[in-house]
Amino acid sequence: MGDYICLLNNDTKPTKGWLKKMVEVFDREQNVGAVGPSTNQCCSPQKIEKRKDVPKEYEVVDFLNTYGKTFQLSGFCLLFPKRVWLEVGGFNEKFGLYAQENEFLHRIQKTGYKTLWRKDAYIWHYGEASGKKMVKNESLDIEKEREEGNRLYQQIINSH
Repeated sequence: MGDYICLLNNDTKPTKGWLKKMVEVFDREQNVGAVGPSTNQCCSPQKIEKRKDVPKEYEVVDFLNTYGKTFQLSGFCLLFPKRVWLEVGGFNEKFGLYAQENEFLHRIQKTGYKTLWRKDAYIWHYGEASGKKMVKNESLDIEKEREEGNRLYQQIINSH
């Protein structure tokens, strides 16, 4: 069995070497609970603008600081040690599609682990592909789902 769990959305296109770069963070830093890559599409600090010196659409050159601490990581791609998942209990089943990663990361941080952004690991993210498909099939009210996820997340955060 592996030492890490990687959650990766199906509407992504990883770049060469992305996973190796993210795993390296656990080797270099102590007490890391989760790592996320850079991307073009998300609602967290990991979103970067396309740079003019990027030679191809899906390649990113190294950034000045290769990783940094961040409170928020986007759920399109998360890498964490399996032991952390077992320790904090995985995703809360009360959540649907939205905010479950925020609550999970909150528990990781509350336990004393750091969450880091590996800036030079890049994954192209098309964004909300599953949600859009479910909206089209009328099996999801995306705004209601977001509101409920955020409400539940705030309720949990405020209770701690």
